[in-house]
Amino acid sequence: SACLLSFTAVPSLWAQPTKEEVRNDMQRVANWQISNYVGRRSDLNWENGVCLLGISKWAAFAEQEDNDMSYYEWLLALGEKHSWNVKNRRYHADDVVIGQCWMQLYDRFKREEMIAPAKKRADWVIANYPKTKLVLTPGDSTSQFRWSWCDALFMAPNLYVELYNRT
Repeated sequence: SACLLSFTAVPSLWAQPTKEEVRNDMQRVANWQISNYVGRRSDLNWENGVCLLGISKWAAFAEQEDNDMSYYEWLLALGEKHSWNVKNRRYHADDVVIGQCWMQLYDRFKREEMIAPAKKRADWVIANYPKTKLVLTPGDSTSQFRWSWCDALFMAPNLYVELYNRT
Protein backbone atom coordinates (compact mmCIF):
# COMPACT_ATOMS: atom_id res chain seq x y z
CA SER A 1 0.00 0.00 0.00
CA ALA A 2 2.97 2.33 0.58
CA CYS A 3 3.99 1.84 -3.06
CA LEU A 4 0.51 2.68 -4.29
CA LEU A 5 0.43 5.75 -2.09
CA SER A 6 3.76 6.97 -3.51
CA PHE A 7 2.51 6.60 -7.09
CA THR A 8 -0.66 8.52 -6.37
CA ALA A 9 1.27 11.31 -4.65
CA VAL A 10 3.81 11.86 -7.45
CA PRO A 11 1.52 13.59 -10.00
CA SER A 12 0.70 16.29 -7.48
CA LEU A 13 4.40 17.21 -7.46
CA TRP A 14 4.34 18.03 -11.17
CA ALA A 15 2.86 21.22 -12.49
CA GLN A 16 0.29 20.82 -15.22
CA PRO A 17 1.72 22.45 -18.38
CA THR A 18 -0.18 25.38 -19.73
CA LYS A 19 -1.75 25.33 -23.17
CA GLU A 20 0.91 27.77 -24.35
CA GLU A 21 3.74 25.56 -23.03
CA VAL A 22 2.33 22.54 -24.84
CA ARG A 23 1.93 24.57 -28.02
CA ASN A 24 5.50 25.88 -27.79
CA ASP A 25 6.85 22.37 -27.24
CA MET A 26 4.91 21.09 -30.23
CA GLN A 27 6.29 23.88 -32.38
CA ARG A 28 9.81 23.24 -31.11
CA VAL A 29 9.54 19.55 -32.01
CA ALA A 30 8.13 20.28 -35.49
CA ASN A 31 10.90 22.81 -36.14
CA TRP A 32 13.55 20.37 -34.93
CA GLN A 33 12.18 17.59 -37.13
CA ILE A 34 12.24 19.85 -40.19
CA SER A 35 15.69 21.32 -39.53
CA ASN A 36 17.11 17.84 -38.88
CA TYR A 37 15.32 16.15 -41.74
CA VAL A 38 18.02 14.40 -43.67
CA GLY A 39 17.82 11.79 -46.39
CA ARG A 40 19.31 8.83 -44.58
CA ARG A 41 16.28 6.95 -45.84
CA SER A 42 13.83 7.65 -48.63
CA ASP A 43 11.46 10.53 -47.93
CA LEU A 44 8.72 8.00 -48.64
CA ASN A 45 9.98 5.47 -46.08
CA TRP A 46 7.59 4.57 -43.26
CA GLU A 47 9.58 6.35 -40.55
CA ASN A 48 9.46 9.59 -42.50
CA GLY A 49 5.84 8.97 -43.47
CA VAL A 50 4.81 8.81 -39.83
CA CYS A 51 6.83 11.94 -39.02
CA LEU A 52 5.37 13.83 -41.98
CA LEU A 53 1.85 12.86 -40.99
CA GLY A 54 2.51 14.47 -37.60
CA ILE A 55 3.94 17.57 -39.24
CA SER A 56 0.88 17.78 -41.50
CA LYS A 57 -1.34 17.83 -38.41
CA TRP A 58 0.87 20.56 -36.92
CA ALA A 59 0.70 22.51 -40.21
CA ALA A 60 -3.08 22.67 -39.92
CA PHE A 61 -2.81 23.88 -36.33
CA ALA A 62 -0.12 26.47 -37.19
CA GLU A 63 -2.24 27.88 -40.01
CA GLN A 64 -5.38 28.04 -37.87
CA GLU A 65 -3.75 29.51 -34.77
CA ASP A 66 -0.98 31.68 -36.24
CA ASN A 67 -1.79 32.02 -39.95
CA ASP A 68 1.60 30.31 -40.45
CA MET A 69 1.80 28.53 -43.82
CA SER A 70 5.50 27.63 -43.58
CA TYR A 71 4.86 24.04 -42.49
CA TYR A 72 2.42 23.50 -45.34
CA GLU A 73 4.91 25.06 -47.75
CA TRP A 74 7.64 22.65 -46.62
CA LEU A 75 5.32 19.65 -46.99
CA LEU A 76 4.06 20.83 -50.38
CA ALA A 77 7.62 21.10 -51.69
CA LEU A 78 8.35 17.56 -50.47
CA GLY A 79 5.17 16.15 -52.01
CA GLU A 80 5.86 17.85 -55.32
CA LYS A 81 9.45 16.59 -55.27
CA HIS A 82 8.06 13.04 -55.18
CA SER A 83 5.04 13.68 -57.43
CA TRP A 84 2.81 12.68 -54.49
CA ASN A 85 3.89 9.05 -54.82
CA VAL A 86 3.84 6.35 -52.21
CA LYS A 87 6.72 3.91 -51.90
CA ASN A 88 7.09 1.03 -54.34
CA ARG A 89 6.11 -2.27 -52.64
CA ARG A 90 2.51 -2.67 -53.79
CA TYR A 91 1.13 -4.69 -50.87
CA HIS A 92 3.35 -3.51 -48.05
CA ALA A 93 1.44 -1.37 -45.54
CA ASP A 94 4.57 0.61 -44.59
CA ASP A 95 4.90 1.89 -48.14
CA VAL A 96 1.62 3.79 -48.18
CA VAL A 97 1.73 5.59 -44.82
CA ILE A 98 3.14 8.67 -46.57
CA GLY A 99 -0.21 8.80 -48.38
CA GLN A 100 -1.83 9.81 -45.10
CA CYS A 101 0.24 13.00 -45.14
CA TRP A 102 -0.69 13.61 -48.78
CA MET A 103 -4.34 13.08 -47.81
CA GLN A 104 -4.06 15.78 -45.14
CA LEU A 105 -2.65 18.15 -47.76
CA TYR A 106 -5.41 17.18 -50.20
CA ASP A 107 -8.01 18.01 -47.56
CA ARG A 108 -6.53 21.47 -47.26
CA PHE A 109 -5.64 22.27 -50.90
CA LYS A 110 -8.07 20.04 -52.88
CA ARG A 111 -5.53 19.11 -55.56
CA GLU A 112 -6.39 15.70 -57.05
CA GLU A 113 -2.77 14.96 -57.96
CA MET A 114 -1.98 14.80 -54.24
CA ILE A 115 -3.98 11.60 -53.81
CA ALA A 116 -3.94 10.14 -57.34
CA PRO A 117 -0.94 7.81 -56.78
CA ALA A 118 -2.35 6.51 -53.48
CA LYS A 119 -5.74 5.93 -55.11
CA LYS A 120 -4.06 4.10 -57.99
CA ARG A 121 -2.26 1.88 -55.46
CA ALA A 122 -5.46 1.16 -53.54
CA ASP A 123 -7.31 0.32 -56.75
CA TRP A 124 -4.51 -2.07 -57.76
CA VAL A 125 -4.51 -3.81 -54.37
CA ILE A 126 -8.29 -4.26 -54.54
CA ALA A 127 -8.05 -5.69 -58.07
CA ASN A 128 -5.13 -7.96 -57.10
CA TYR A 129 -6.06 -9.18 -53.65
CA PRO A 130 -3.13 -11.12 -52.16
CA LYS A 131 -3.61 -14.84 -51.82
CA THR A 132 -1.00 -15.38 -49.13
CA LYS A 133 -1.69 -16.58 -45.61
CA LEU A 134 -2.17 -14.14 -42.76
CA VAL A 135 1.07 -15.23 -41.10
CA LEU A 136 4.26 -13.19 -40.88
CA THR A 137 7.19 -15.45 -41.77
CA PRO A 138 10.71 -14.05 -41.33
CA GLY A 139 12.63 -14.16 -44.60
CA ASP A 140 9.49 -14.50 -46.75
CA SER A 141 8.64 -11.09 -48.19
CA THR A 142 5.33 -12.39 -49.58
CA SER A 143 4.16 -12.91 -46.00
CA GLN A 144 4.04 -9.10 -45.73
CA PHE A 145 1.39 -8.94 -48.46
CA ARG A 146 -1.20 -9.38 -45.72
CA TRP A 147 -1.00 -7.03 -42.73
CA SER A 148 -0.08 -9.46 -40.00
CA TRP A 149 2.03 -7.14 -37.87
CA CYS A 150 0.45 -4.68 -35.45
CA ASP A 151 1.72 -1.37 -36.81
CA ALA A 152 0.51 -2.27 -40.30
CA LEU A 153 -2.93 -1.41 -38.97
CA PHE A 154 -1.77 2.19 -38.57
CA MET A 155 0.13 2.38 -41.84
CA ALA A 156 -2.39 1.50 -44.57
CA PRO A 157 -6.03 1.03 -43.48
CA ASN A 158 -6.48 4.67 -42.42
CA LEU A 159 -5.40 5.84 -45.86
CA TYR A 160 -7.65 3.38 -47.65
CA VAL A 161 -10.66 4.37 -45.53
CA GLU A 162 -9.98 8.05 -46.17
CA LEU A 163 -9.65 7.41 -49.90
CA TYR A 164 -12.96 5.56 -49.86
CA ASN A 165 -14.63 8.44 -48.04
CA ARG A 166 -13.39 11.01 -50.54
CA THR A 167 -13.45 9.32 -53.95
